[in-house]
Amino acid sequence: MTSGPRNEPTSLASMSGALAETLERHYGVDPRPLYVRAGLNPGMIGKAGARYPFSALRKLWQEAAETTGDPCLGLVVGRHLRPGNTQVLGFAWLASSTLEEALDRWLRYHRVASTAAVFRRRLENDLAVYSFDAASGVRPLPVMLGEASLAALVAMCRRASTDDFSPLWVHLRRQDPGQRTRYEEWFQAPVEFGAEENAIALQIADIRQPLPAGNPELAGEADKWLARMLAQVDEAEVVGQVRELLTQLLSSGHATEREIAGRLNRSVSSLQRDLRKEGTNFRSLLQETRHRLAESLLSGEGRSIGQVAFLLGYSDQSTFTRAFRRWTGQSPGQYLREEAGGVAPPA
Repeated sequence: MTSGPRNEPTSLASMSGALAETLERHYGVDPRPLYVRAGLNPGMIGKAGARYPFSALRKLWQEAAETTGDPCLGLVVGRHLRPGNTQVLGFAWLASSTLEEALDRWLRYHRVASTAAVFRRRLENDLAVYSFDAASGVRPLPVMLGEASLAALVAMCRRASTDDFSPLWVHLRRQDPGQRTRYEEWFQAPVEFGAEENAIALQIADIRQPLPAGNPELAGEADKWLARMLAQVDEAEVVGQVRELLTQLLSSGHATEREIAGRLNRSVSSLQRDLRKEGTNFRSLLQETRHRLAESLLSGEGRSIGQVAFLLGYSDQSTFTRAFRRWTGQSPGQYLREEAGGVAPPA
């Protein structure tokens, strides 16, 4: 119930524990039926290292939103995130010497928590702006998940420092749900809805203050665990990342091994080695991706065989036709006639 398509984005199952606890304690809703309807095994929440496919988590959030009817569900869930929900990452956060150090750890290891989202930082004068967004190739994050991420970030900052810690401002992609007071009371900062990103601004001077529970030795041990966990996540998902980039780049003519290795911050030899560990290679993935996309594009409406050949990065239609025949034993025209019940396709 938790496998999902191979190499799709995943998140730590324990991360959804905040949602489960909030449903049960705040809304009086039994979360287990919602997990089952989303195709998830709720028993995996407490299992160390267990991961859920993000497509199922997206369904879970939809189920939770419909069941509670609360437009501020994400805010409530984020407020209740505990360090244990993020496993080793949460303990490394609490052991950090400053909030800046804790946030740097999240920047470095956020893929351990979820490969469906990216966490970024930019500096603006005396401010550090942190933002969450969907990872490349992932549909936009559910609006409630975006606000839950920011609320959780502030909750973690308060756990490590003081209860009155607050950002300078908060930006949310979602439209104003008519509950501005709830948001501004929690964040203790002005909130802008309908923004271009989910982001918060923190005073650099504030996040560089020493934390009372900072423990460099413990944080260093946690870093070792996180580095191993991150390597495991990246190795398990490199095939999916290559497929994702191939899908994006085929029509541009830039879907080369060197280009994709560069986009993954790897050398060509490193990419080749990682793919071998997964039992495949770049050429095989290129052909598999073209085959899958070819059938999908030909089955759609309004595209000629020549247009499909172009979208798949072929220099001419005849080369595409030969490749398609190798994959399927028939020409694109024959495939289209079968799909259309004998109607001849456009050239």
